[in-house]
Amino acid sequence: ERNRLRGHSDSVYGVAFSPIAPSASGQQPLPLIASVSLDGSLNLWHYDGSLEKTLRPSDQGQLIDVAFYPRGSQQTKDTDLFMVTGGLGSPLTFWGQNGEPLFTVPTPGEIFGLDFSPNGQTLATADLGGQVRLWGQDGTALREFPSHPGQVWGVSFNPQNSQLVSVSDEGTVNLWQPDGAN
Repeated sequence: ERNRLRGHSDSVYGVAFSPIAPSASGQQPLPLIASVSLDGSLNLWHYDGSLEKTLRPSDQGQLIDVAFYPRGSQQTKDTDLFMVTGGLGSPLTFWGQNGEPLFTVPTPGEIFGLDFSPNGQTLATADLGGQVRLWGQDGTALREFPSHPGQVWGVSFNPQNSQLVSVSDEGTVNLWQPDGAN
């Protein structure tokens, strides 16, 4: 164990490393670590274990997962988007580079898994109602896949943006194409 990061007051369900972008000096900075908890907090940590800041969405639900925008560690011309959080009784919250919420999107289900496509254009969500949904980086609902018979625990895009995988409590792993075929 290198470090133990303490700062949440309830169970921690989601964690992610931020993407790494070269700094102006040309040195490779270390990523931030984001963790989310049932206490409704989002903590950003430095790699050495020190707490950068604690963020709390305005809608105090239980946070379950966090996903960084693939180019989230550097400013881009097309978006200030840095990361997204979701959970139980909590909308999707899209966070900016400065740690402030950009906007929230109510969801029809309770989110248990999040993943951005490698190109950053699409966010996939898995929910406890058995649904896998795709969202644009602006929060627009794009597609809803046929439901799993049970709760969906996680989603992940492949590196080529050509497939999405989802897992659920009925013991299946489903492969999807972004157009909805499986």
